[in-house]
Amino acid sequence: MASHFSTGEAILSVIRGEAVLNLKEKEIHLRAGQLVIIPAEEPHTLAILNEFEANVIMAIDSEIKFLNK
Repeated sequence: MASHFSTGEAILSVIRGEAVLNLKEKEIHLRAGQLVIIPAEEPHTLAILNEFEANVIMAIDSEIKFLNK
């Protein structure tokens, strides 16, 4: 997923598969069963390594905004 951010905090709960979440200061290898909190306004990308399914929990008024290259 291209570089983007949410206007509110997001919680990502991985159901299956693997992906790499790239945040400003760190890279997180995600696997089934993991939970990660992505701070509001934190630009990030998500690279899917194999079949990936996750639930994302955000406030109803949060917006996802993509960054221009």
